[in-house]
Amino acid sequence: MLADMVVSSPRYATALLCLCTLALLAAVQPVAAPAGPGKEQGHLVLVVEGDVTSLRIVRAVAKADDWGGTQKGLQSEFALRALDADGKDLISVPMDLSRFDTDPAHIGKQDQVNGCEVRSARVGLLLNIPRVDGVASYQFVRGKTAIGEATADAVAQLLSESR
Repeated sequence: MLADMVVSSPRYATALLCLCTLALLAAVQPVAAPAGPGKEQGHLVLVVEGDVTSLRIVRAVAKADDWGGTQKGLQSEFALRALDADGKDLISVPMDLSRFDTDPAHIGKQDQVNGCEVRSARVGLLLNIPRVDGVASYQFVRGKTAIGEATADAVAQLLSESR
């Protein structure tokens, strides 16, 4: 019955995604800011939403555990870059959007349903990235094209809201 509701209405799918995200974030304990310049201190869990032309960070939680890295063999044209004040890459983390419809022509159109698999142009995912000092901004890219950005101050504000 729930599966029928999710498939028949994008609003139910979005509500279910939000509830699952909130449940995951409720179990996460925030940590203090990292110490020491340029050192990795734990990782961040970012809630990313949007579509393949415009992504944004809507929630952020700091974790004390070391970053686990990316999935072995993951190659993606989508990535999140952490930039310093000069715009230089500190880190670049590939993003696995293979479960989403990444064709910009499908944005705003009905989700594609194939059996029990639903592919949507609406992106909603949790992204783990290493926490490093010196970040001035975070930038989402598709290839070399920027598709979203957040300042480090904006992410710090989201981190403080999760405490």
